[in-house]
Parts: sequence; C-alpha cells; structure tokens
Amino acid sequence: NTIICQIADEYKNDEAVRIPVLESAVIAAAALGDRAPSYLSALILPSHLLRIARDCYDRKRWRDCLDFCKRAFLLQRRMTTEGQIELLRLWGLSAIRLSEQNELHFVNLELAKHASRVAERVSHFLKGFDARVRGYLDEAEKRFTLAWRISPNNQHVNRELASLYCKQRRYTEAEAHARSAYKLAPTNPFLIDILLETIIGKQSQGLEVDHEERTELFRELRKYGDAPGSAHYQIRTAQHLVKQKDYPEALKCLAQ
Repeated sequence: NTIICQIADEYKNDEAVRIPVLESAVIAAAALGDRAPSYLSALILPSHLLRIARDCYDRKRWRDCLDFCKRAFLLQRRMTTEGQIELLRLWGLSAIRLSEQNELHFVNLELAKHASRVAERVSHFLKGFDARVRGYLDEAEKRFTLAWRISPNNQHVNRELASLYCKQRRYTEAEAHARSAYKLAPTNPFLIDILLETIIGKQSQGLEVDHEERTELFRELRKYGDAPGSAHYQIRTAQHLVKQKDYPEALKCLAQ
C-alpha cells in the first residue's frame, strides 16, 4: 500500500492522473489510515472502506473487517441504502466470528432502522448464523428459513440452509438448497463443495444419485477449490473415501 501511494505521488503534479492509478492509490490510502498522504486521504469514500472490509472478511481478517466497517459507518450518509446494509452485514458477520455479542446487537438495532426487506433478510440471516455458530441449530433453521422466504434465490441463505441440513443428515432437503445456490455461482468452490456434500450424503444413505454428476463436481472442486484458507477438494475426497470405508486412502488424502 505504501508503494502504491508513492507511485501515485509521482503523478500528483501532472495535469492528468490515470483513473486506475488514482483509484488504486485511494484504496491503498484508506488501508494505510493516518500514514497515507493527506491529498489521497481527502479522496477516500465509504465505498473504498467497504471494499477493503469485504476483502478482509474474505481473508478471515475479521478484526480488520470490523474496524473498516466502523470507519465506513462514520460516513454512512454518503452511502446508498444498499451500501449501508452491506456494511452492517459484514460488521455483523465479523462480530459473530469474533464472538462479540455487543457488536452484533448494535448491528441488528441499526438494521431495524431500515424499512427494507433486504435489511430484514440480513437481520434474520445474521441471527441464524450466530445461532448456528453457537450450536443452536433449531433457532438457526428458523432464522435461515425466514431469510429464505424473503429472498429464496439468495446464494448465502441457500448455502447456509444446505449446510445446516447436512449436519442433520437431511440430505434431500439440503440438496434442493445446494442446487439453488450452485446455479447462481457454479464456479464458487464453497457452493460446489456443499452440493457435493449433499450428493455424498445421499449416497451414504442408499439414495439414488447421479454418479457422473458426482465425478464432474469433483473435477470442478479440484479446479476451483483453492479459495484462501480452504482445502475443499482434499476434505471432500477424504469424506467420500471414508464412506467407502477406505480409511488408509482417506488419511493419505488429508495428509497431502
């Protein structure tokens, strides 16, 4: 980030600065905070902070995500309603990951101020996610179902319902939600993984599955399953081997 700001500094006395350079420099300045050049800091928008917060969450830097959400919240009047709700969603998710109930309570109070079905869905989702993380699966199902009724095509809601039903070995119900999510983003490793988990689960219960589809999903997971901090392909392959009682190969797979 410091280097990006230095590169932009070389442009600042020019008559024109290329937009990609300026945009990258402003995002870098937002990440640097007080260490950034003042002329770049003046250009920081809440959308820049939200973008960094989302990246931090994806990288499991939940404390940083929460901090950037708080910075963006101070500028919320310059954000669209959709941006404010997304900000609160990321804030709430980070609070849950960090087990900070006071932060989550604040987020839900702020969401309640929005007369919006989207805000209502996000609030139900956060409450469901919090319940699921803390092991209250019945409450999680209730909240996720309420979120799903508001937005039945939302991939995050469908993935959480599919994952929840898999934990309860309700694989047929899980499959319906996993497929809905997968159709929306067929290259997302998390969605490929949950669909594959439902199929393996159904097979373990002696239910009919499409073996060619299962094989293709393994190929896709191997291709796209390199999300940061994940090992979807190895874990799901090991699970499949365990179902076949091939324990040595399962252990070998996990050791790779």
